[in-house]
Amino acid sequence: MPGRFTHWRVSARTDGANTCVEVATDDTFVAVQNSTLRHPSGPMLIVPVPEWEAFLRELIHGAVDYSTFTTGMAGPFRLKRDRSETITMTDARAPAVAVRFTQAEWDVFVHGARIDGEFTVDWLRSHPDTVNTTRS
Repeated sequence: MPGRFTHWRVSARTDGANTCVEVATDDTFVAVQNSTLRHPSGPMLIVPVPEWEAFLRELIHGAVDYSTFTTGMAGPFRLKRDRSETITMTDARAPAVAVRFTQAEWDVFVHGARIDGEFTVDWLRSHPDTVNTTRS
């Protein structure tokens, strides 16, 4: 079972927004959720660190820009943009759990990763400005 996720991070680009892509690591796994549906009952995707890193590489290289895709795979995730312009993210091996993001939430996440170098495992571990909320 994955470890406890105690230090959730959001992009510095959120600028105080209450809704965003939220990510945490326990050094073995990385967890992703939407901050509006967090702790303890909202959906959460958990993948091994190497799979997160593969996803992040694809994201940084433009594979999952909101404006250029409607459905596809990136790392372990299946991503789909639906008619309501929502991004749905699922683990391709376990599609029953889905985390959803608006265009604004997704764009902040992508820009934070691509431009500012956020959401790497080192970044998740090293920055003290975390949201300290424990979730197993």
